[in-house]
Amino acid sequence: MSRTSTKPVDLARVYKMIRPRKPSLPILANLIVEDGRAMVTDLDIWGLVNVDMPNGVYQLAGKEFVAYPETVYSLDGAPKPPEEDLMPAIIPFPRAALQAALRFAVNNPARPLWNVVCFKVRASRMDIIATDQFALSTHAAAKPGGIPEGDYLLPSKAIQALLLDKHSETLTFAAGKKYVSLSTPNLNIVTRRVEGSYYSVDQITPKELNFVSKMNKKEFRKALKDLKPYLDDDRTLQITPAAGCSFGAAGQTHGYNLTAKNPAKYLEKTVFIASSTEPGGRVSSRNIMLVMPKGDPAAPVKNSLLLGHRYLDQVSASISGSDIYMGCQSYFGALRPVVFSGEPLTGGGQI
Repeated sequence: MSRTSTKPVDLARVYKMIRPRKPSLPILANLIVEDGRAMVTDLDIWGLVNVDMPNGVYQLAGKEFVAYPETVYSLDGAPKPPEEDLMPAIIPFPRAALQAALRFAVNNPARPLWNVVCFKVRASRMDIIATDQFALSTHAAAKPGGIPEGDYLLPSKAIQALLLDKHSETLTFAAGKKYVSLSTPNLNIVTRRVEGSYYSVDQITPKELNFVSKMNKKEFRKALKDLKPYLDDDRTLQITPAAGCSFGAAGQTHGYNLTAKNPAKYLEKTVFIASSTEPGGRVSSRNIMLVMPKGDPAAPVKNSLLLGHRYLDQVSASISGSDIYMGCQSYFGALRPVVFSGEPLTGGGQI
């Protein structure tokens, strides 16, 4: 009998995260321990943790792993991690970028790429991207040296499992043609690469902005919380410039009204958010999020944006600083992606 791990990685949580809900083989529902290494797999993702446990096949009973008798399960028929020549590179653990990506990944069997985290290796950096084609998160991480440029598409479940290591500061990224290994000193996740071509993110990412507004994140998050009970089934917020505010000189005091309506329940609430606004702007940050407004493309409404409450909540949760920057490419209300970032959307650089 072995208690669940009290080390930096909770073995029971890794097991619960990865094991298949309807295993094709009975042994896949269990934890396999061999030569000081515990493994759980659904045959697409493998989670491996170093443990001090005897060899065997274990089931989780309450808070403890209990070994089956050898007459029930034998290690001879246990699955093994895939073997492929992988090219490794060590980078700082991009925890915030991975957490942001998971907020924007969506489980939709009809749209498998929505539930993917894309590691786009470029010439000088790696971007970590997730999108459901209505909102997008892209955050920069260090380039893993020696890894060929390209898109490495990984299931979001593998990233969820990786983030169960809450303490490591480095990540070894190793890539092959079929598999990618993500390992820390405490945990190794090996995952099959998702097939397919990822979305052309660069084509939809704006470079020039018509204006940029800066808002206090704490006030913004409080507004989202206060408005949540007033949402209708569409769960959409209307954002309009506050009365008497207009886009004029740089640095002017400005503000927005955030409104939630539920006509069926006769509910409506508006919250004012102060902001400062600068004309112009460029997407100089490599850490941005895009949210597509709702509306009728044939009849867009000026001075009014309809944005999903869930997306705005994801945006604010993904920003670590004290301010939220919001940039629009055209007039306020145009049905073009709205840019959000925790970094100023100004300057001469581009994505």
